[in-house]
Amino acid sequence: MSSGVVAAPCRIQTFRKSPHTIAVRRRFSSSPSTASDCDFVLALYFNIRVRLNFLSVLICFTSLETNRDALAFIAITASWDGHNLDRFLDPYSFFHYPLGMSGLERPVKISLFLIFFFGILVRLYIAYHFYGTFDVNSWEKIFDYWRQGISPYDLEHRYAYSPLWFWVISLFSILNSFTHFPAYFVVKLPLILGDIGIGWLLWKISGNLGENSLNRSRIVALFFLNPVSFLNTCVMGQFDNLSCLFLLASYFCTFTELKLKDILSLLLFSLAVAMKQTALLFLPIFMFRQRTLSKQISLLLLAPAFFFLFLFPYLRTDPSTVYKSVILDSVYVRLEPFRWGWTLILNNALMTLFNIDLMKTWVYDWAARANCVLYIFLGLVAYRFSKKTSFTEATLLYLLIFYVSTTIFALQYIVWIIPFAALKKDKMFILFSMVMGCAYLAFFEWHVQYYLGNIEAQARITPVFAWLNVLSWLVLLTWLLIRLRAWRRTAAF
Repeated sequence: MSSGVVAAPCRIQTFRKSPHTIAVRRRFSSSPSTASDCDFVLALYFNIRVRLNFLSVLICFTSLETNRDALAFIAITASWDGHNLDRFLDPYSFFHYPLGMSGLERPVKISLFLIFFFGILVRLYIAYHFYGTFDVNSWEKIFDYWRQGISPYDLEHRYAYSPLWFWVISLFSILNSFTHFPAYFVVKLPLILGDIGIGWLLWKISGNLGENSLNRSRIVALFFLNPVSFLNTCVMGQFDNLSCLFLLASYFCTFTELKLKDILSLLLFSLAVAMKQTALLFLPIFMFRQRTLSKQISLLLLAPAFFFLFLFPYLRTDPSTVYKSVILDSVYVRLEPFRWGWTLILNNALMTLFNIDLMKTWVYDWAARANCVLYIFLGLVAYRFSKKTSFTEATLLYLLIFYVSTTIFALQYIVWIIPFAALKKDKMFILFSMVMGCAYLAFFEWHVQYYLGNIEAQARITPVFAWLNVLSWLVLLTWLLIRLRAWRRTAAF
């Protein structure tokens, strides 16, 4: 044993008698061949000079395959100088190790810890003190369906997704049988965990993209402290962020050195679609990033695999109800015009100038069918951007074009662009988040008045919400034009 690892005899004896030491000894005394390693581990661990919480190291021990792997891990973490044993207990080190931040400067660690700490705290406070919208009411109704043996598709055709989200809710329902929190609060907890996962992925992805630690912290803050993220997760209760989590994980796999990273990336994309079928919107942008035709075809065919696999047992039991709830209802919602964007502006202009409501004319059906052409157009856009543009930039432009061109829109759809916009650190993103935050608040106030039965207040809020939608669309249009101008300059070189 080298002299750099030897500790004072009196202190090492005390250290050997501690409960933590006994746990380490049990870990490394599982076989006679490792008994001689035990004292080395204890002395080496006594001299750890990195601010790493003991508990996090023990967790790493239990996850490593062999004792030699654990020895190598300790040897690596003990390669810095320090002062004494008392200093390696750090209140936020356990939080930082799984994020891969043990080698960062202390100010970055503190700032990142504060971002996650206050982000989680605010989310929990809002989720508990604010009930939410119709969506939360729907999840609350199916909260105990699993234990009662009831299908989620029996809920008045309001559940239009694969059963994956229902299973997640059911798991938290089982856990809540011990804690007895309000159901409306518990159904938001998986969404909060999803936000934490997205924050972690943004940290990892931004590092792979070459960002320094300060910019990586800013990127995480742009998402995790974003008002839209708060409001969608904790008040609206829509689970688009969970689907987005799987999409980002699929993207992150492309940076890894795993031999099966392509297969893993494909499976994660399929899980994103299974979580919420609106993830199919990303199919063109992911498909055209594949290097070979065989991989593109595989992604095209296997993307909805988990969706139908999870849906099959329910489809087999009650095909009519499931078909109406999932297929027909979801298609209808995604093709309903005059609720957003240029069609909303056009319809309001005609109503103001000529008292013509396009929603009551043949144009309504035409606009609904014409929206199908948009998806073909988006495929061409994805193909164009996939050739000479980074994935982050291509996805950002792709989503901006979708938001500006579509005739339909739901507030939760905006969650998709937030992680990619955060990766670009775009100034327009901050302005857009403020405007969309106001739109969310108006939308929630409408729901509050609905629950109170105040019809007059609802009537006053409706035009405010419509104008905020128009303002949001105009900001998106401006943002798109700015990004396209920057993209053309880059493509010219």
